[in-house]
Amino acid sequence: MCTMLTRARPYGVESWFQLIQVRAAKVGITEVKKIGMGVMGVTFGVISLASCSSDVPKKGPSPTAAYKLADGTYAGPVVKHKHGPIQVQITVVDAQIANVVVLQSPRETPRSVEINQDALPQLNDAVLAQQSTYIDFVSGATLTSKAYVESLQGAIDQANQA
Repeated sequence: MCTMLTRARPYGVESWFQLIQVRAAKVGITEVKKIGMGVMGVTFGVISLASCSSDVPKKGPSPTAAYKLADGTYAGPVVKHKHGPIQVQITVVDAQIANVVVLQSPRETPRSVEINQDALPQLNDAVLAQQSTYIDFVSGATLTSKAYVESLQGAIDQANQA
């Protein structure tokens, strides 16, 4: 069984709907439901299989269990993406991530602020729950999620080396 890393909408769904509309014109409205369900089922099945690989984390012990995190506060690197910088800081207590704070986030546009107000708390909560970088990305905030995880990994690496 595979774990999906993102919750983003599958790519190419619109083109499937166009195909269904063309087919509907040829075979009639009662066929559309059958064709639509079949096409969507195949689409999601292919996307699910395509996202599976050996480097996708499986359910089980926390990946940070392999780390020996030293108590303290550690800031990850500033990771820049096209909307601005992300920097994450973790606080480790009793070898567990006890708190996550975002030190820097994109604020160049009102849309960036809006996205981050929604996405960053979700990412923080996911890290505290999973105790690792193996978290679901937030739909609509993929670049922010990737930069967040990269900065988080840097902070975890520092805590491991301390």
